[in-house]
Amino acid sequence: MIQLFHPLLTLIATASDSLLAKYVLYLKNENRILRDRIPGDIHTKPHERAQLLKYGKPLRKAINELITIVTPGTFHRWVREEKRGVKENGVGLDEANCALTCAAICAASSSVSATLWRRCTFTPS
Repeated sequence: MIQLFHPLLTLIATASDSLLAKYVLYLKNENRILRDRIPGDIHTKPHERAQLLKYGKPLRKAINELITIVTPGTFHRWVREEKRGVKENGVGLDEANCALTCAAICAASSSVSATLWRRCTFTPS
C-alpha cells in the first residue's frame, strides 16, 4: 500500500499550485466516475470516518468543494459529533432489546425457533 502512495506523494510534493489544482480536479472527476458506477448509498465505517475527519478538518470550508463520498453537511455533522463526544451506535440487538423481543415472541407463540435464539445471543464488544 505504501508503495502505491509514495510516487503520488513525490509527484504532489514537487508540483506547483496550478498543477496541484489540476490534480485535485482530475481526482474529483475520477471519484465521480467511480461513484456513478456504485448503485445506492455508500455507508462509511467508523475507521473510514475517522480518516476522513483527520484529513478533512484541516481543510476547513474548502472541504465543501472536495468531499464526494458524503455530503458536506454529513461531514460537518461528524465534526460536531466528534467535538461533543458522540459515539457511533452499533448495529444489532443489545441484551435488553433481545430479551424483550424474544419475550414478546414467546408470548405470541407457543415456542421460539432455534434461529431466533441464535440471533439473540449477546456478546458485549
